[in-house]
Amino acid sequence: GETEPIRGIGIYGEPGPCADQFPVAGTPRTIAGAPPSDEVLKCALKPVDLQLLLALGEQELHGYGLVQAIAERTDGLVSLDPGNLYRVIKRLLADGLVAESAARQAPELGEERRRYYRITPLGGRVAGQEVRRLQALVNLPSVRALAAQYAP
Repeated sequence: GETEPIRGIGIYGEPGPCADQFPVAGTPRTIAGAPPSDEVLKCALKPVDLQLLLALGEQELHGYGLVQAIAERTDGLVSLDPGNLYRVIKRLLADGLVAESAARQAPELGEERRRYYRITPLGGRVAGQEVRRLQALVNLPSVRALAAQYAP
């Protein structure tokens, strides 16, 4: 059937990460060459945001665990220092894509507690939509031709 347009200023009508970039409601664009039912967001997630959401999609993690998971997932291509990590987390918390979980005691740190983070249902939908957007992009004939021509 026909897909319903995404309404409102954010994803699925909820304020979100695109609200400040796209304040006008509208229907999502469709990538040229992609099936008409494949809707894409009006804005893409930053790569580091997607990596963080993917890591939290597997399990709740604390800051250092996120740094390790992202570095491992990207074979070291993405390496976050604490300042950048917590700026990203703060933004994703404000956007409602991640939430803080209950603090847990870290035995190796004595009595200190670590803050753990989890992906929210909205964060899961946004990450899923971004993955589908990237899949559609990679499957475009022009992108495949470019990759075949220039990829080692």
